[in-house]
Amino acid sequence: MNASEKHTRISRLLASVSLPIWTIGLLAIVYLLLLSQNPTLDAYSYAYGAIIGGDELLMPHHLLYNVWGYALVRIFAFTGAEPLTLLQISNIVMSVGCLLITKMILKTIGASDKFTAASLLFCGSCWVFLRFVSDNECYIMPLFFSLGALYYAIDIKQNWLKSVLCACISILFHQIGVLVYLPILCMIVLNKELPFNVFVRSLAVSLIVPIVYVFATYWQTGSAAVSSVVSFVSHDYLSGSADAPDLWQCFSLGIINTFRAFFQMHGYVLSLLKTHWFVMLPLVVLVAALLIMAFVSLFRMPKSKVSVKTCGFKCCVIAVLTLTIVFSFFSNGNAEFMYILPFMAVMLLAMCTKIDARQMALVAVAVFVWNVSVGAVPYHFCRMNGYSQTAEAVHDHLDSRFLLENAQWVENIYCYRYRSVPGNLIGIHRYSDSLYRADTSAHVTIYTDCFGGHNAISRASILKVDSPDFLNESQTDSTLLRFENFFSKYEIRRLKY
Repeated sequence: MNASEKHTRISRLLASVSLPIWTIGLLAIVYLLLLSQNPTLDAYSYAYGAIIGGDELLMPHHLLYNVWGYALVRIFAFTGAEPLTLLQISNIVMSVGCLLITKMILKTIGASDKFTAASLLFCGSCWVFLRFVSDNECYIMPLFFSLGALYYAIDIKQNWLKSVLCACISILFHQIGVLVYLPILCMIVLNKELPFNVFVRSLAVSLIVPIVYVFATYWQTGSAAVSSVVSFVSHDYLSGSADAPDLWQCFSLGIINTFRAFFQMHGYVLSLLKTHWFVMLPLVVLVAALLIMAFVSLFRMPKSKVSVKTCGFKCCVIAVLTLTIVFSFFSNGNAEFMYILPFMAVMLLAMCTKIDARQMALVAVAVFVWNVSVGAVPYHFCRMNGYSQTAEAVHDHLDSRFLLENAQWVENIYCYRYRSVPGNLIGIHRYSDSLYRADTSAHVTIYTDCFGGHNAISRASILKVDSPDFLNESQTDSTLLRFENFFSKYEIRRLKY
């Protein structure tokens, strides 16, 4: 084969690749190049669980995620790669799977290649998805199986078993998967073409979830009693790990974080506008122009007829969307639980409107440009907080007490790095006047980050716990650690007594 024939064959091969596949490939490259250098507190916790196994292997609300990580870390141990990096890359691989399934869904319900490509760029760039893709968070795996369940639900008559099974696996990777499982179960019940015994068989298949939870409870507690299983399943709510709903926070943070599901609008963006206005101003103008161009003809879009085949599927998608929004609002507007929102949105657009692919592409490019520029790029190139240095300080001063506002984040980093739980670390919400008097009586050196710092507005800062009344800034006499970036300042100070 001469060079000309080889070139022709390669050209034909590239031309045969569809536009949606090219879009997924572009996003995968972006994910790999902009791997997050600022893992979340949960990312460190999951990595620690994947490394040590044991009691950290089976966690109630994301039962199988650490098991998955545990297997990956051991399978790829020969590479010598950092466990956290391995888990981040595995999420990128699974995110590509999410986009591929979304492509299959859109194709099945009749979307064009151009609309599908634009929708994939939109979904893959939305902040609620992008923020988890290149990090070790537990939402990509349940999303993968939830989308798989929805794909099979399009032809529920033929694929009810696959749909239910995928939904059950999604629940085992994160309990929030139940928000997809319930609409699919209702879809089976309401489908007149399916005999009642299919519903009964679906429930029988669904027993995989409680059976696995019974084994997990026995593994963790040594008991398989009903009360033990219920306590294990609802551990996060009973222990207070899940925030109790507050009406004002549910409403206000719910609205804000619904917007943030699509666009990154953390408080540090305002700091970027001030410190890097010469870059941010053209960026804002570009994104605004793209969105205006897209929405100019939005209200002239004709409605699309929903085929009989996808009518039940449309209702299922609406139910998933509604349940997701309600549950996210109820969880004090937690944006993490909105991870499936963009995917449901594009499916509804494809089924219920005749939206032009050009409009979708304009919105998708706007979302991509904004979230990559002010989200993925800073998280890859900038250090967003001083918790990593604090974990080192905690390890270097084991005889001292560290009283911290976000002790859990520092503890998770410490556990991951040093493979042990620090005994000299406590959160301000757990530190009492009696503990303070005991520490001072024993002449224990106390360090705290309660003073001298400031941060951009965020959900965490809104829900922040105030410093104890018995502590004030006048009690500090020296600084152990200082961290500062373009939007925050963080200090560890020593208390004098």
